[in-house]
Amino acid sequence: MDSTIRNETNEALENIGKRVDEAVSISKNIKNFKEGWEELKKIQNELKEFKSTKEIKDQLWLPLKESFERIKKREKEYFKKLKIKQNDNYNKLKPIVDSVANLAKEGADFKKIWKELISVQKMFKGLSLPKEKHQALWDTLQESFNLLKKREEELYELQKDNWEENYYKLLEKVEEVRHIAEDSTYFKEAWSKINEIKALFSSIKTDKARQSELWDQLQKNTSILKVRQEQRKQEIEKIKEAGFDKLNKLCNRALNEAKTNKNLKELFTRLKTWQKDIFTASRYLSSQEEKDTLKLKIDEAFTIYKARQEEFHKTKKEEWLVKQNDFLEKMKEKKENLLNNTIPKIKNSIEHSKEYLIKIETELKELDDSEENSKQFNFLTNKISKVKEEIIEKENSITDIAKKIEGIEHTIIDVQEKLNN
Repeated sequence: MDSTIRNETNEALENIGKRVDEAVSISKNIKNFKEGWEELKKIQNELKEFKSTKEIKDQLWLPLKESFERIKKREKEYFKKLKIKQNDNYNKLKPIVDSVANLAKEGADFKKIWKELISVQKMFKGLSLPKEKHQALWDTLQESFNLLKKREEELYELQKDNWEENYYKLLEKVEEVRHIAEDSTYFKEAWSKINEIKALFSSIKTDKARQSELWDQLQKNTSILKVRQEQRKQEIEKIKEAGFDKLNKLCNRALNEAKTNKNLKELFTRLKTWQKDIFTASRYLSSQEEKDTLKLKIDEAFTIYKARQEEFHKTKKEEWLVKQNDFLEKMKEKKENLLNNTIPKIKNSIEHSKEYLIKIETELKELDDSEENSKQFNFLTNKISKVKEEIIEKENSITDIAKKIEGIEHTIIDVQEKLNN
């Protein structure tokens, strides 16, 4: 500050001088321009009330005026840079939002898309954007969330119609794995087939509880195969040491099991194992007659097993036919209910809505243009729009139900073809 002012001993002058110095410092350093501007105005008012000579006041007014100009310039430069930064942020974010919005419309992996939407949503936090553009981008993102949720719900409803059929498809495959795990002696082929069936669980869906139940059963069956494979490795070494007497006893046991074992799946597994064991060990026998004796006995055991197995499959097929016919009847009942109950109810509701629409449209036409009727006019206009929307929604629901019926008809045809084959 000028030396003339600094030499004054007046306490009031010293105080106001400090306040002007504060104004200069504020104008250079403060980041909250609104607070800075308010503080400068306070100092300005204090200077107006300060009593001194014109020369001294002019010297005080000059740095204060410069402080006002400086903070105004800084604020202008700040908002200029902010606008550039906001536009740059917008130009970077918009393609990202457009990309996830497109995924929400057309993408198939809903879980992955949902995570991407949440990730983009987090980008908005702390990101400065032009106000109107920020709202537009945010609205696009929220619409994408809503659209994806709607698509998930529609797919859920569509899949729900196929749950019953899919359950039996997967159940059949789980049973197949159980047979493989319990019966197969060709472990490499068994594992290949089990892995193929496991892959089906990602494309064929039923309700969550039964899907989980089937998967758990599949895993248990897989564990059975692992245990059997390890046991088999240990048995192979012992087989090579067996002579004719031991092998003959094994053949006699196979014949007895073929006749008495009620668990045909377990029986088949044992016969296959014994057959393989006998074939492996008989190579070390010197007598052809002994080899032939063993072969005849094991072949006879398989003949008995096959006869019992045919009878078993005949019974299983009859049970399967009953289940398929029950499922077919349920599908037919569902179709009939939609055709004869659900759709007529919606059509009846549409007719009532149309009658009501005619009534309120007539009432609207009869209103005059007086100011006292303006409230009723607005009420009826809004009501007409709402009723029209309801009619469109109901007509769309009929279209959706028609698609469901078409899907049910395809299912019925598929089941009938299975039953006829």
